[in-house]
Amino acid sequence: MKVTARTKEALAFRREEKDLLARGYRRHETDWEIHRGGKYDQRILDAKISCDGLYVYTKIGVPPKPRRHRMPEGECAYCDAERAKNNEHHPSHDASSRCESGKHEHCTCDCCW
Repeated sequence: MKVTARTKEALAFRREEKDLLARGYRRHETDWEIHRGGKYDQRILDAKISCDGLYVYTKIGVPPKPRRHRMPEGECAYCDAERAKNNEHHPSHDASSRCESGKHEHCTCDCCW
């Protein structure tokens, strides 16, 4: 069986589509309105155009929030106490996204500290 360029393109497209769908992307035709608004502050995190140019794949989700080391004055008693001691070396206010012990404020597990 002779493999043509068109067959190679189709196979590449199928591999690409399978990979993108497995990673949480959704397929849209290029002339569609892709995403407007969304619930819970969702946004387009990433977009890719298919190798044949007919589809757009979008990954929609909530952008990650940066970890806060210290809260503004008056919002957290622990942060205020560390500020009063002039101590910069203390657990961050927000737990790490990889926290293994409940994602508590000022967590001291190996992932957060």
